[in-house]
Amino acid sequence: MTMTARKRLLALFVDHSTHQWIVQDREGRLWVVSAGKDQWQNREPFQPDEQTDLEPVPKHYSYLLDLKI
Repeated sequence: MTMTARKRLLALFVDHSTHQWIVQDREGRLWVVSAGKDQWQNREPFQPDEQTDLEPVPKHYSYLLDLKI
């Protein structure tokens, strides 16, 4: 049996301190993404600080951001 390592494409978080959706790409970079269609093209870099309170969000919420996770 051959096992293939899968790399997670994206991880989805909510930042409770700013009430923003945060997406981590496969390179580990963090992005602010607004809800809606095609918002990935309008993403902004996110830099966590001491106030950041990230909580992982289940993948099935990715439809809110029109993301293919």
